Amino acid sequence: MVFESIVAELLNKYLGSFVESLDSSQLNLGIFGGTVQLENLAIREEALVELGLPILVKRGHLRKLDLKIPWKNLYRDPVEVSIDGVYVLAQPTHATKYDAKKDEESKRKKKTEELKEIEEAQRNALEDKAKKQEKDGFAVKLAMQVVRNVQVSITDIHIRYEDPITIPGKLLSYGVTLEKLAVQTTDRNWNPTFVTEESSKFWKIVDLSCLSAYCDIDGESLVDVSTEKWERAFSAMIPRRRDNVHPAHQYLISPISAEAHLAIDKNAPSDPNSPQVDVSMNIHQVALAVGKDQFHSSLVVVEQFDRMATNLPYRKYKPPAALKADRRGWWNYAINSVLKEDVEPRLRQWSWANIKKHRGLVRRYEEQWQVRLSQKEPSKPVKATLQMLEDQLDVFNLTLARQRAAAEYKRETGKKAKKSGGGGWFGGLFGGGGSGAAKEKTAEEKEALEAAERRKLYSALNYVEGERPGDFPPAYVARKMSFKLGAVSFALTGDKGENVTKLLTREVCADLNQRPGANAISVAASVSSFQVSTERTVLVTSQNTGSEKMLQLEFDKNPMKSIADMRVKLVAQPLQVYADLESVFEVVKFFDRADPLDLHTLSAAANNQFQNLQQNLSDAGKAELNYALEKRQLIDLDVLVRAPVVIMPDQRNLQGGGPHIVVDLGSLRLSSDLQPSTPLSGADLMTTSLEELEEQMYDRFAVSLEKLQVIVAGPGDDWKAVQAAERHPLHLLHPVRMKLGLEKSLTDNSTRLPLIKVNGDIPLLHLHASDYKLKQIFQILESIPKPPVRASAASSSPVIIDSGLPLVRGTVAMDDVFAAVAFVDDGDDDEEEEFSSCPTSPEASEPSEEEKSLRTTLDVTKFYGAFTVKEVSLTVAERLSDGTDKPRIELALENLQATVAQKEFDMAISAKAGKLAVSDPTVKGVGSDSDHLYILRSDPGANLIDVELAQASPDGPEFASKFNSTETAIGVDMSAIHVTAHQDSLMNLMMFANTLQEMQYVICSLKLSLLFGLCSNV
Repeated sequence: MVFESIVAELLNKYLGSFVESLDSSQLNLGIFGGTVQLENLAIREEALVELGLPILVKRGHLRKLDLKIPWKNLYRDPVEVSIDGVYVLAQPTHATKYDAKKDEESKRKKKTEELKEIEEAQRNALEDKAKKQEKDGFAVKLAMQVVRNVQVSITDIHIRYEDPITIPGKLLSYGVTLEKLAVQTTDRNWNPTFVTEESSKFWKIVDLSCLSAYCDIDGESLVDVSTEKWERAFSAMIPRRRDNVHPAHQYLISPISAEAHLAIDKNAPSDPNSPQVDVSMNIHQVALAVGKDQFHSSLVVVEQFDRMATNLPYRKYKPPAALKADRRGWWNYAINSVLKEDVEPRLRQWSWANIKKHRGLVRRYEEQWQVRLSQKEPSKPVKATLQMLEDQLDVFNLTLARQRAAAEYKRETGKKAKKSGGGGWFGGLFGGGGSGAAKEKTAEEKEALEAAERRKLYSALNYVEGERPGDFPPAYVARKMSFKLGAVSFALTGDKGENVTKLLTREVCADLNQRPGANAISVAASVSSFQVSTERTVLVTSQNTGSEKMLQLEFDKNPMKSIADMRVKLVAQPLQVYADLESVFEVVKFFDRADPLDLHTLSAAANNQFQNLQQNLSDAGKAELNYALEKRQLIDLDVLVRAPVVIMPDQRNLQGGGPHIVVDLGSLRLSSDLQPSTPLSGADLMTTSLEELEEQMYDRFAVSLEKLQVIVAGPGDDWKAVQAAERHPLHLLHPVRMKLGLEKSLTDNSTRLPLIKVNGDIPLLHLHASDYKLKQIFQILESIPKPPVRASAASSSPVIIDSGLPLVRGTVAMDDVFAAVAFVDDGDDDEEEEFSSCPTSPEASEPSEEEKSLRTTLDVTKFYGAFTVKEVSLTVAERLSDGTDKPRIELALENLQATVAQKEFDMAISAKAGKLAVSDPTVKGVGSDSDHLYILRSDPGANLIDVELAQASPDGPEFASKFNSTETAIGVDMSAIHVTAHQDSLMNLMMFANTLQEMQYVICSLKLSLLFGLCSNV
């Protein structure tokens, strides 16, 4: 009867905390009889407390619960669980009348759960590893047996939350509905059946039907509806088919249907091709939609939850009457909230009387907990005393007291065992042995009964006591999971139900394989297509063709046939982004609100977390470098991203025919340079130089960017054909290629190794501008619409929602007050003289560990970068009548170099430019050695300019000694520049400049438009 008792205990525990008036004795009788039938049960008010939200169940109903357990043939026949009709209506905590008794019970229950979690974590931490493996082996086989025999049917679930107080005059209601969830045993062809014969393999099918979620704005409340109508209303709101939705609901998640197939092999890995667990899940379609009212109302609800959570300790002081009816009560409410919950506890906390009382409570709890440990079933007085003490102590002190009591009890028990040494001859003489024999006999009988039950259970599970999970072969895939989602759509809808924007992805797939024998896992995911559209145009669309996937991702931990510890491969096809600014402004307007969310507390918490990551560093020698090399994690990275193509059209002619600016971001390739992480032996370490070891101390990655280009196309120009060309008149920026090397140090405390090193090289940057391209660009810029006026700028005064909650946001102000009070001398304390030791001489003093750590921190180079651009060229041309461009002026700048070194408190930058040449190709140069006239030309024997920049922070300890209290120091060295003035060249340039004057009016109107747009947002 051990298994039956466990089932009865679990049902009483979990079902009893969910429903009211549960008759435990009747439930136990039903469980031992094999059949449990419960109908028309009321759900408890605190049933949703596990969500951690300030909500309570206002009304709840469980229509029917059936449980059939075939005890006579438990390990062969199915266990059937059926739940039908769960209806829950919840409301905010502040919408219900405060009940001090229920509030105390809720706090007590929360504290008890926290203590249980802490004790469970401590037991798991102390548990022997071998014993854990043994438990895991039994748990796996038990879980497989339970899954094999269970048949589950859950129908008609509707959980609804109504909020009548957040927005006065409006009822916000959120709900989750489920039509059916069924778990059925099938044959290998997924046909429902009952498995009667013993087999190592079995199959399950999970069917999910019509899962949905809704958010209704200003709907009708169901709180005061009669019971019969209330149940009918809840049931009627559950969709039965995807197309049969409730007309009154505004769905966040339209009804979802899904199917999952589960295949389990209990005797794995007998067949290397048969996984132990194989799960495949298929969801046909997921449709998500958020309206503007739903979004902004939900933000207000989130803020209201934050207010209610903050207000929970002060609810008991709130008067029942409204503010105007009881002004004095509300003033007392504000005073008591601060005085009794903040000021008085602080004043009382450090008083000697309170310290003495607290210490007495802790000691008494330790004593009572030792008594509790010595009794198999604690007596009622002990339980009452423990409960009384637990109500007065917090979780930290209770946990500490329990640990100390357990240690003392263990020590005392060990002493008694050594002293007694057993019953002995005198024990049997005076009759003590008889009583012990009787107890021993009873215990033996009970143990024999339990052993028989265990043998029966182990036989059914094919489990041997003490067995651990088998060692799987490294290549054996024990668990396979596959997921397929046909389509996902996400829509933002406006006030009238129109689509502001809609996102659509198709064929989202994911596969996960686990190889326990090699502690390996692999994940493969893909997305077929991606699109973002509005009612005006398609903003973003994927450009993959044929069988290509828009996105493919592969991740492997401990991959086979590779020296890497992890392998990541990513391939992304290009996206075409069409910059319809009116549509973009509509999306921005959708999320804009008059009163932005208060993220001050979250920002402060995030900043504290960031500050905690800062560490004091120490110097590292060869041994530390070798240790870092041994612990290195090798990552095989292969990323190919064909970057998006951004199209900026004439905003007045989106359907085509106008000019376009096309920015093709090219393709980005990121790959890792794998190096073996084998640590050196003692002899090799002695013969290897520090410089050779340092070369192995970096994870290296290579980044390359190909064919980054900018195209300016006029009406009728085929810009797509230009993308494949290396040089074309429509290019504003000719295709650019860049190579980048990234190196990350394995150690972060070496003064010789920069933490991050970056080396970049660009062979050529070639810009080709013309009067025709400038006209097209200015025409596009002129068509840009004014951005909308933000709601926060248009709002003349903040909107205040009276929720009846005090605006208590924490105790920051009180912390400042008490901090100030702590420094006030009241004159009662005796003054104490301060003595300091005699200072030691500088020659005799040794640097402390803190000084060494600071020295290391100052000397560590956090970032070192070296960048080179071999040539930058600019051509300005004039468009001729035949459609060709005639160059008017050419600029060439060669050998641009820059290096950057950054430390904790200072940074050094060195930059230089080689040769500069500005020429006029329409005029022959002076002399016979050049076809161009060089208007400007630098000295060929020297760099054009050399710049040295040093910056230091005044907060640095060496700001005065090393940098002479100078924050910024700049050194510039510039060579001679030769200027040539030629009459024909000057006349040609003046004539070309006159042709550009007609664009001045466009520039002026563009400036005025942008200025007006900026002023409207201030």
